[in-house]
Amino acid sequence: MNRKFAASAAAIALSASLVACSNDEGEVTEVEATETDTATVTSATAEGDTATESASESADASDAAAADGETTEITTQDGEKVVVPAAAANAPGELGLGNWGDPFNVETTEDGATLIEYDAEKNIVYSEETGAVPVVGEIAKTWKKDGGLKNEIGLPLKAEDKRSDDNGWIQEFQNGTIEWLEENGEFTAKIS
Repeated sequence: MNRKFAASAAAIALSASLVACSNDEGEVTEVEATETDTATVTSATAEGDTATESASESADASDAAAADGETTEITTQDGEKVVVPAAAANAPGELGLGNWGDPFNVETTEDGATLIEYDAEKNIVYSEETGAVPVVGEIAKTWKKDGGLKNEIGLPLKAEDKRSDDNGWIQEFQNGTIEWLEENGEFTAKIS
């Protein structure tokens, strides 16, 4: 019960953009919170114990960051610092894809679509409309060879899936699909 109270108090404090803090002498001061601050509220229970609750969850913060158009700086393999949408930079970890290391290239179009290229044909494509979507392997090679961010098939809508007949992979894009499937003993791309 007291933890729920502490979490509620934290939410109220954040919404008012003020956080109460105490110094070593027990005096309470007010400090203005910023978007990137995480407020922690401590409340004493009836027994005198202290319960601490975080005011926000990291997933909620990343959703809000994406909605607010938040950006972050990443460093490419050659040391170049590039500003990209935070949702794109954080996508490999947030999508459970593991650590892809540092990207070797970043492209952004005038309308804000972003391609972040990693080793081993691993890519993250981001736009406000589609969100952050992985494009990997042979489908990635085909999409990039045919124009990448300017490809007529558009941007990816979701990650690739295994074809229902287990004969390769398929990925949906804004204007069609790219499949990588076996035909006559060879894997080839099929764009439709």
